[in-house]
Amino acid sequence: MSSMYSSYSSPKSSVYSGTPASVYSYDSWGTVPTLSPSSPGYSTPAPSYHTLPSPHGPKRSQHVNPLLHRSFDLRAPPPAPPSHAPATSMQTTRMALQLTSAPFIQPYTTFLDSPNGGPISVSALLDFLYKTLHTKMHHSELAVLRPEEHAAVVQAYERRLARTGGDRNSEGYRVGDRLGGGWVVNAVYPSMERGVWTVEMGMP
Repeated sequence: MSSMYSSYSSPKSSVYSGTPASVYSYDSWGTVPTLSPSSPGYSTPAPSYHTLPSPHGPKRSQHVNPLLHRSFDLRAPPPAPPSHAPATSMQTTRMALQLTSAPFIQPYTTFLDSPNGGPISVSALLDFLYKTLHTKMHHSELAVLRPEEHAAVVQAYERRLARTGGDRNSEGYRVGDRLGGGWVVNAVYPSMERGVWTVEMGMP
């Protein structure tokens, strides 16, 4: 894995449910970063930002871009065209992401550093999550799982191979399997831990 992407497992548990769909208005997200002539994609107008409700209460200083108020099936690459709008209301160049799925599966924590030095965009976040979910797991990472977690990983792996027809000898376990087959991003919101964002994953 490249230096931009690093990860570790966290022992915290999570709720396997979506975040409420209702939103509250938020004043402004600032401006969308200007792309250099060599940058791919296109510029977009600054969106009107909204607060994504969190189960941890209303006192939140950061909010997710409303473009992320939907589910994304990341078994395939993120949808085009890309959005270069900032992913969060308080623009940042680094995000700690805690991927959660079923309550009995330990969350998977990883870090995203801005690929271009500017604020992390919606597209950069989705692209990073896609690459993370498809990253092969090391045997040492799987060895520390509890029996019920390991069983969920094996079942998810078997389902994926049955769907894709992958080669059992070369395919290997992926982070999406590690999350029990959680390939769909259902919600992104700030966790109770400062600077950490929860990414709720679900099965397709």
